[in-house]
Amino acid sequence: MAWLVTDPLWPTPNTDLAAQGVVNDRVNGDDIVIFYDDPARLAIGFSRRLGGRLLHFRASESIDDRSPLFEDVETRSTWTLLGGAVAGELDGSQLVGVATYSAYWFGWSSFWLGSDIWDGQSLTPPDTAVAESTWGQVKNRN
Repeated sequence: MAWLVTDPLWPTPNTDLAAQGVVNDRVNGDDIVIFYDDPARLAIGFSRRLGGRLLHFRASESIDDRSPLFEDVETRSTWTLLGGAVAGELDGSQLVGVATYSAYWFGWSSFWLGSDIWDGQSLTPPDTAVAESTWGQVKNRN
């Protein structure tokens, strides 16, 4: 699972990231994007705001089938997993990173006791929620 470190905490199951490759969201008033590399099981979060612009991202075709690429809808610029634009209008730009953390559910739940899982509609205690739900998110109840 990949976890966006905010207050409250918002996790995203890898199964959801693997299906989409990228997630655009708003967390605690901040517009964020999570880029995901499935073979490496690596998720990295960034602010979607750049130079006063709000960008929306989607997965793009990779050049070598090993390095995922992403494209912003607004300028059609191409971005790497590390948040750098390598082609298009924003070539040479760098997204500002946000703290992210990757963990297995058993590890997460051991450190963040009382975490609720977002099941897509409401916050649910872990004993009644499924950790692999679509677009799962957690909010610490403590």
